Amino acid sequence: ERIDIRQSYYNETSKRVFLQNSKGLMLEKEVNSAFLGCQVVARDGKDSRSAFEYVQSNVVEDFDIEGIAKKAVDRAVSLLGAKAVPSDTYEVILENDAAASLLHAYVSMWNADNVQKGMSKLADKLGEEIASDIVTIVDDPFMRKSHKSGPFDDEGVRTTYKELVGQGTLKSFLHDLKTAKKADTESTGNAFGGNVAPTNVYVKPGDTKVADALASMKKGLLITDLQGTHAGTDAISGNFSLQAGGYLVEDGKIVKPVALITVAGNFLDMMKKVTEVCDDLKFNYMFVGAPSMKIESLVVSGD
Repeated sequence: ERIDIRQSYYNETSKRVFLQNSKGLMLEKEVNSAFLGCQVVARDGKDSRSAFEYVQSNVVEDFDIEGIAKKAVDRAVSLLGAKAVPSDTYEVILENDAAASLLHAYVSMWNADNVQKGMSKLADKLGEEIASDIVTIVDDPFMRKSHKSGPFDDEGVRTTYKELVGQGTLKSFLHDLKTAKKADTESTGNAFGGNVAPTNVYVKPGDTKVADALASMKKGLLITDLQGTHAGTDAISGNFSLQAGGYLVEDGKIVKPVALITVAGNFLDMMKKVTEVCDDLKFNYMFVGAPSMKIESLVVSGD
């Protein structure tokens, strides 16, 4: 009864690509996916909170309408009354949606064109440790249920599953034919739309349940939402300062909703502080994904 606004969204994407040239190349692929989501606004007096929930897939059975609606309603209602917490350094769990949105802002670090132009902090770091040893990030062109998957790129080069980060170590960049020639290596099959681009990039999930990660937290924050990643992140330096919301956790239990706080730090420094990787992998609209991750500490500005 506290839900004041309801909106729903549905979209289908279908793409067919045919490549042929005078050297005998003849390739064809067809991919499709659909998006189903809803947004709700809960009101209680003068306070109002919104929530958005969605599913992306090309399998009809994945679209649980009642389940999507319930998740959105429960989240919006649970955030009513949210307030800022005191400024401090907190242990943090980045929920999967928030973790995926933050990773998305920094995927360009692995773009070989940016690396060669000196626009990535990862330049000259191949083989070095850039994250916690429990973190592995991959580019997976064969993932089911994604319209970005496929066996070849726009230059007709075969795509490959690759580790960008393997157990914390920088393993690879994303190349097209031009950047590969400049680096004296082979294309990774990541030429899309006239640029170097990823297919499906994600942090590989671990075995930890989110409930268990929360239970082990003495005092910290569960961050469920990061706002302004288009403006509050710097993909060259890795720095970020973002408005956030979520919940305060004490002695392993959620005690109250939190809003109007700012989390700040450096993406690569943060990835070195990952202490647990959960099993709840989720992708954003651009098929960049992450599970929930526990971070040893993040600077939070609030009251």
